Amino acid sequence: MSDALDYLLKVRPEALGHYFAFLKDAGKHLDPKTKNLISVITKVHSQTDRGLRQYLRRALREGCTPVEVLDALLMAFPALGLAKIIWAVDVILDMNLPEFQPDTLSSPAQWHDIMASTDVKSGEVMRTECNGLGLFIYRDKKTFQVYDSRCPHRSTNIPELALKGDTLTCPKHQWEFDAKSGDCIKKGNSPLKRIQSKVVNGRLMAFW
Repeated sequence: MSDALDYLLKVRPEALGHYFAFLKDAGKHLDPKTKNLISVITKVHSQTDRGLRQYLRRALREGCTPVEVLDALLMAFPALGLAKIIWAVDVILDMNLPEFQPDTLSSPAQWHDIMASTDVKSGEVMRTECNGLGLFIYRDKKTFQVYDSRCPHRSTNIPELALKGDTLTCPKHQWEFDAKSGDCIKKGNSPLKRIQSKVVNGRLMAFW
């Protein structure tokens, strides 16, 4: 959200409330991934730096791949024009997201064998690493949530020592996260990146 829009929301909530209700209703038939990807394009069109960073992280969290983001930008060329696309890519590169590095993009996503599902006790959060990627895993009975251990703020790799109960605290800028939901609960506004996972023959698998 821009500073101006934030200001109007504070001083004229009765008017702006209708605007946000319209946006919510307009996208109710879209899945979160598509809705956030569209928001990325609108922020590029308006060249809103803060908004682009916010919605890009949301789109990635909802399962949008970096290649899909780049393709969406290129497909929107008739509306955006080359200058705005270049501006958007500059912002993305400045965010220093590992997913957008050339070496990462050239490697196709695949399923990775993390561990035996029984190694994670229900109700607990644990950290592990697989093929060079740090992961936080939360299990609730038969349901698993797998999160990238890198903080969405500056891609700082959050260590196991940062976990206190169900709360993760990034050591660099003290963003705090609920390790069960991945939500940012203090200082920041971007959640941990959730990674698609499943259990196959007693093994916890994750896709990236």
